[in-house]
Amino acid sequence: MFRNITLIALAVLCAGIMVSCKSTGENAGDTAVTTTVVENVVVSTVNEQVYYEKTGTVVVGDNLVTTYAFENGLKLVLLEDHSKPVVSVYMAYDAGTRHETPATSGLAHLTEHALYIGTHTIKPGQHDEIIKGLSEKLEQAEGTAKKAKSEPNAYTRDDYVMVYDFNLPSKELETALKLESDRMRNVLFNEDAFQFEKTRLMEEEGRNQVGLGTFLDELRATAYQSHPYGIALTMASGFRTNAEYLTIEDVKKFYNTYYQPDKCVLALVGDFNSEDALALANKYFGAIAKGPDVAEPPLYEPRQAGECRKVIPIPKKKNFILIGYHVPQYDHPDIYPLFVASRLVNIDAICDLAKDPGMFTVFAEFPIKENYMDAGNSIINELERLKSGEFNDDDLEKVKAEMSQMFTMKVAVAERPYFSLGPDLAIYELFGSVKYLEQFEEKVNAVTKDDIKRVANAYFTKENRTVLFAKGDASIKLKGRMGVELATDPVETAKANGLPVKAVVPGSPAEQAKLQAGDVITSIDTTVILKYEDLKSALENKFEGDVITVTYKRGEETLVTPVTLAPRDEE
Repeated sequence: MFRNITLIALAVLCAGIMVSCKSTGENAGDTAVTTTVVENVVVSTVNEQVYYEKTGTVVVGDNLVTTYAFENGLKLVLLEDHSKPVVSVYMAYDAGTRHETPATSGLAHLTEHALYIGTHTIKPGQHDEIIKGLSEKLEQAEGTAKKAKSEPNAYTRDDYVMVYDFNLPSKELETALKLESDRMRNVLFNEDAFQFEKTRLMEEEGRNQVGLGTFLDELRATAYQSHPYGIALTMASGFRTNAEYLTIEDVKKFYNTYYQPDKCVLALVGDFNSEDALALANKYFGAIAKGPDVAEPPLYEPRQAGECRKVIPIPKKKNFILIGYHVPQYDHPDIYPLFVASRLVNIDAICDLAKDPGMFTVFAEFPIKENYMDAGNSIINELERLKSGEFNDDDLEKVKAEMSQMFTMKVAVAERPYFSLGPDLAIYELFGSVKYLEQFEEKVNAVTKDDIKRVANAYFTKENRTVLFAKGDASIKLKGRMGVELATDPVETAKANGLPVKAVVPGSPAEQAKLQAGDVITSIDTTVILKYEDLKSALENKFEGDVITVTYKRGEETLVTPVTLAPRDEE
């Protein structure tokens, strides 16, 4: 099955030229590997080297899933689905915000953005261009809807970072694996490219100043006194991450610590032959060196001693309320009845399936004139009825039936990655084992009415409760933000006399100034704009109603526009 192949072993360099290593697997044997160092890339010629062994098979819904472990610690999950001629690649890294401290909040998210600053062979932004360019091939594939697009993306959560390329034409699996293996260890930390991605992150956070995500951050910051789950994942008004203060060295250290094969699960789902996919994973990931040993930080959260309440004013014309209760980690026996309970209540509820003890959160929005204390009591009363079993058996069985079909209804490859099994396979294999998904339906179906009553009485207590009131106040002034991003090519940005506009955010002062992509901002009032920090400095003390003067270039023409700042988000 294996030929003489040339591997890009994207590893931390060693000084030796000759290396001898042992392989594992059915055809394992001692094999000499000759390595040649070219800059920071190790090119290895390997003779039928096998780096993996099969670890098991599980059934998730109607799908057969096979798992493998590599010598370097990488875990591989394969799920064949030939219903569409497409494949998807998901990589879950143990690099989430649980590895941050209050002083380094935003580090995990910023490091995720650093994946796009390029490698020795891929220029900044080129990874996305290559993956998106496969859409045309996908549209030509037989039986594939034209609206399905090849898309790359990534997102950061408390417990992991998910990196994915989905809806690839079946024959393009190797393209994605080659690209992802490259940036697993070969990201180049160019200062200009780093500043570009840092700017994108700040713009991303700035566009989500007041929403459910930021309210959840506020709730967790109040509920958690020690565990990093209380560190902000997003940036809210008055509640910020420290991403803007982090340096390229901070991110490089985090990347070299956590973006390693032994801290990663690679999940491949879709229209492929498993032997071929396994060979490709072996080719592009097998020779990457194992990362440094990292001691798991002591993550402990003391028992909450009493109810915590917090009221925050928000620039909205309505109120929000969130109530959270500490609950166990994802594989604790009580989490199954708690998860069912989240679907039994007649309000919006989320039960975390987190690696460490998480939160059961209920939330609602209500008119600004309504007393928010009364709204909170009505939500608490909804949970109280679970304690006494004030729900009928038919409702319980209906909820259990819906939940037991969660993984059966999901397909291996979908037009949106969140409706695919891929992320679930990667996440739970990263947590411990994909077998969790195989047992989930059985555990949910075993939940009884007495189980619901027991966990409700155990966890939905006043002492274990944290309440956040986000109280609408239309008089609050939001700071103005230009809503611009840097030019696509950070090298050209560094050469430019001003700050090139990549995109204009709808409703932003940039749109009010009639800026367009390609314009170059040269000054705000009397502040000369050469980089993002200049723009931030010019706007950080500006509020609704303030007038700023924007000077910019459009081609050879210099334009001057006064702008009266308006609130970004009134509803």
